[in-house]
Amino acid sequence: MKKNTLITILVISIMIMMPLTTITPAMTTINKNQTNEKNLEKENRTNCFGSWDWNLDVSFDQLEYLKYKKINGEDYSIYKLKYTITNIGKRWCIGWPCTYVRRNDSLRIVDIWNERFIVLLPGRTRSFSHEIKVKSNSDPDVDKERYFANHNIVLQTSTPEKPPEGGLEPPYINGDDRLAKYWNDNLDYQPTEPHLIVSTPWKYNIVNNGEIFYLEIPDVENLPDVIKNQRLGWIADLVYYLRNIAETVKTIIIETDDEKFILEAWNHLEHIQNWIIDVCEWFKLLVRGKYSEYDPLDLISLFYKFQNITDEHVSALINLSIEFFGEVTPSIQAIVNISEAYSKWQQTEPWTKPILIKGQVEGVKNDEVINVSCRSKTYTCKDEDDGKIDNISHFEFYVTSDPAQIETSYIVPHNCTITIKGDKHDKTLCTVSLLSYCFSDGIVYANFSKEDWKESKNIYRGNN
Repeated sequence: MKKNTLITILVISIMIMMPLTTITPAMTTINKNQTNEKNLEKENRTNCFGSWDWNLDVSFDQLEYLKYKKINGEDYSIYKLKYTITNIGKRWCIGWPCTYVRRNDSLRIVDIWNERFIVLLPGRTRSFSHEIKVKSNSDPDVDKERYFANHNIVLQTSTPEKPPEGGLEPPYINGDDRLAKYWNDNLDYQPTEPHLIVSTPWKYNIVNNGEIFYLEIPDVENLPDVIKNQRLGWIADLVYYLRNIAETVKTIIIETDDEKFILEAWNHLEHIQNWIIDVCEWFKLLVRGKYSEYDPLDLISLFYKFQNITDEHVSALINLSIEFFGEVTPSIQAIVNISEAYSKWQQTEPWTKPILIKGQVEGVKNDEVINVSCRSKTYTCKDEDDGKIDNISHFEFYVTSDPAQIETSYIVPHNCTITIKGDKHDKTLCTVSLLSYCFSDGIVYANFSKEDWKESKNIYRGNN
């Protein structure tokens, strides 16, 4: 008798021996930290399929950015997912569990799939792996990466009955969650345009201290170097100033013992706080892809509005400090200093500054002329200049950040696709457009190896 026939007979035998219950397909996830009698009672009542109650726990083992990939002509970021499913109920789990991921602040499902057929006894655990494919596109109506990258992602599992299209309906039980980092520090990472956009300073926390509040803004230090030190450009500086202004206000509120002074000072500090919130809220529109709702001129107006805040409210804080303490306290002097530093930086209009293009080309032939093009500018490097001995030509030049093609303003990331042409090579090398975005005042590195000339396709992914 064939092996498959024996397995079928075994499964049918088990099914016959199991007690029958009502058929009610539903979600069946429980967070380990949230498992309680109420949840278990709900699971036993509503979560079953066929003839068995399924009471499953799912948890992340690994979630990391793996690679960029083109599938059927479309661009995807691939994430490696490893996870375990544990049967924490009293019944056998026999079938094809349906597993899916979603953001923890939304019921919208990002990816969903059925597991292979399993038989999972009570108390047993099974390990699984899956590649999550997230579409990446400069068109916010098509792109899903803004929705996924750099957010807490919830992993859940259910019966083979998939959740309805468009997401789940509450009430629901959270599964295990994990931050979807959009890079892997061990790999040669290149950020996509959506990756850069979700790195903008739109996140902030409001911490209340009675009627008075202060802000906490995340740093860019947890981002990979290629983003924070290169591709973010002027945005990284903006985050620095927003964070320092917010931290200085927080210091004034927390470390000043005179309650009456704080109440008086809050009349002026509140204007500073609200300005920071307005800037962050503008970037939320950029992150969400709501291009029709934002006007870059509104953001520029906000930047210049800070000068009025400095003239009126920061100056008032100086006078208030002298009135209460007979001097300008260190914390008030700190808000003066950071406000002046920001104003000087903003007056340089860094969002209009050019972008630095750097890199090298290996495999250059003797006396070959290499032309490097980016954003309508071409830089020529000749072999006798720097590649005569080692057959490597270097390039370094600036390109304009003036809006081009579908770019709506100076504010958004700019496409900096780099093209290499040599007069002794038939092939043209270029970086992938999706991975070539950069904010104004940023840097784009691209190194081309001699092996790239040998590949059949006229395209190159580039590296740092």
